[in-house]
Amino acid sequence: MELAKPYDPVEFVVPEKHRFGPIVGIHIRRTEVPQAETRSWHGVRIARPARIALDLLLRLSPRKRSWVRRLRIGVPDLDAFLRAKLVRRRDLERLFMKRRNRGIRLARHALLLSDPRAESLPESELRIVLAAGGFAAKPQYNVRSRRGHFLGRLDLAIKESKVAIEYDGRWHEEPSQQQHDYERRRRIAEEGWRFVIVTAEQLATDFASILDAVRTAQQAQFAG
Repeated sequence: MELAKPYDPVEFVVPEKHRFGPIVGIHIRRTEVPQAETRSWHGVRIARPARIALDLLLRLSPRKRSWVRRLRIGVPDLDAFLRAKLVRRRDLERLFMKRRNRGIRLARHALLLSDPRAESLPESELRIVLAAGGFAAKPQYNVRSRRGHFLGRLDLAIKESKVAIEYDGRWHEEPSQQQHDYERRRRIAEEGWRFVIVTAEQLATDFASILDAVRTAQQAQFAG
C-alpha cells in the first residue's frame, strides 16, 4: 500500500513564532513540534512516525468539514500508516492521550476506528461510512465453507447477518478481474451470504444509498 504519490501536496509544519511562506504547492500549518517528536535529516528536522500520524489527523480543520467527513479522510490515512508498520498503535495511544491540541478528541476517535487490515484507502473510507450508519464491518474477512474449506476473502463483512460489502474500483472492470469476482462471490453466496457492491461513484457522492442497500440486505437475511 503506497503512502504517497509523486504529485501529492506537501505540508510543512512550522513553529508559530516563525514566518515561512507562502509557497506555491506547499501547505503551511503552524503549530509547536517538540524536539522529541522530530529527528535530524540532512540538517533539517523531520517528524518522527508517531508525530506524522498525529499530523495526518490534526490537519483536518473542524471548521471546514463535518466529523464524519473528517473521519472518512483521516482514518484511511491512519490505516495505511499502521499497515506499513511505521508506528505501533500503543505508541499512538500514549501520544494521543497526553496531547491537548485542537482536534485531538477526533484524532483519538479516529485511532479507535482504525484497522491496519484494510488494503486500500477506499475500503477504509467505506468502513467509516458503514460505521457512521451503525454497522460494524470487519475488513478482509475470510469465508470458509461448512467443512472448513476457504472460499474467498471479503473487503468488508457483517458476520452476524452474513452481509458482504465490497468496493469495486475501476480495476474491477477488467474482464479477468470480473470473472474472478464472479466465481468468488458465487461460492460465497452459496454459503448464504448477500453482497452489496459499492462503486467509486457511489462512495464519492452518495453514501446514503450505500447504507440503504446494507439495511435492505440485512432485512432480507433476517426475513429469510
